[in-house]
Amino acid sequence: MVGFQRLIDEGGIDIVPIDLTRTGFTQAIEIAHYTYSRGRKVCNHNFNTDINTAASLHFLCAIENARVLEYRVEPGEISRSLAKDPALFYVGLR
Repeated sequence: MVGFQRLIDEGGIDIVPIDLTRTGFTQAIEIAHYTYSRGRKVCNHNFNTDINTAASLHFLCAIENARVLEYRVEPGEISRSLAKDPALFYVGLR
C-alpha cells in the first residue's frame, strides 16, 4: 500500500494500475479507495489469463473510480482449451 501511496502523492500519477495477481482483492480495494480519495482513477494491469481478466472485471465493477480494463488480445492456452466459440477482436473497421 505504501508504494501506491507514494506513486499517487509524490509521483503524481493520474491513473493507478493495479495487478490483482500481486495485490489480491482486499488490498486492491484498499488501494482503489485511497486512489478515489485523492481524485485519481484506477485501471487493472492484466497480462496473464482469462481468469485474471474475469477477476479484473469484477474488481473494476466494484469500485467507483474505474477507468479502463487492460485486456490481453492474444489468446492464452486456457482460452484456446476452454472456449468452443471464442470472441474475435479486430483492429479497425470490418
